[in-house]
Amino acid sequence: MKRTIVVTPNVGKIRIIKVPSGQAPLEVRKAWLGLELEVAKGIFIGEQHGVLGGQSNGPAGYPVESVYAIETLRQKNPVAAKWWDDNFDPAESQWLLFRESDCELVN
Repeated sequence: MKRTIVVTPNVGKIRIIKVPSGQAPLEVRKAWLGLELEVAKGIFIGEQHGVLGGQSNGPAGYPVESVYAIETLRQKNPVAAKWWDDNFDPAESQWLLFRESDCELVN
């Protein structure tokens, strides 16, 4: 696994503007489009890995608290959130990382 250290200044929120890469099915990844998520503040240190295990599909980005991100997704697309419920254990990873290239900062 790749050890990742991300220091996030107080950037506020991000909006997902591109379909994130990853191991989730395409329709589940598309459901993130347009969502605005609060970026976790401080320092994230951990192992970067794919949701289904193994190596991550991209570089580190903005960390978002996983429970919050999935609950926000649930409001838009309950089916996509159910996939995360079935395939992801938030006890194993407190954050989801969204690549900077897939996001824009929201003022």
